Amino acid sequence: MLIPKSGAWILVFVFGATAIAKPNFTGTWVRDASASGSFTEILNPVIGPSRSQAGPNFILRVSHRGKRLQVTVEQDASKPIATTYDLGRGWHGSFLRDFGGMQYRSSWKGDTLVIEKYVAYRGNFGDMRGDLKQNWALSPGGDIMIITTTRNGVIAREVFKRK
Repeated sequence: MLIPKSGAWILVFVFGATAIAKPNFTGTWVRDASASGSFTEILNPVIGPSRSQAGPNFILRVSHRGKRLQVTVEQDASKPIATTYDLGRGWHGSFLRDFGGMQYRSSWKGDTLVIEKYVAYRGNFGDMRGDLKQNWALSPGGDIMIITTTRNGVIAREVFKRK
């Protein structure tokens, strides 16, 4: 921008801080079985990562507001299971001394939300421990969501269409 001052022109550079908005995952998402793997690796907040056969009516209801991501998993007639993530913090979660629990952290890599999770539980059949990493991404138009999960070296790709 040029500003006149005492008969001379002074060139002033104006730098605007433009915040680039991150993708927002809010919506109701239906799993596209033909584009996804045969198993689902969506997080189960009660028992940690769950690898189970996905039914025909596998739905994610996502509320993404600021640094809060709430994910509700619904499948067929089963009871919905909800998990809430506080995004952008270091490792946090809950562990009970005799039972175990989970810790997670999240970060942004460009337009991809990365959720890393560590789960440890004690049960009747022994201890379970595991690391899991999920990459959440939206298509350019925002109508397709892809969640890529890596657990114990196995990669699962889930594709969801906005309902």
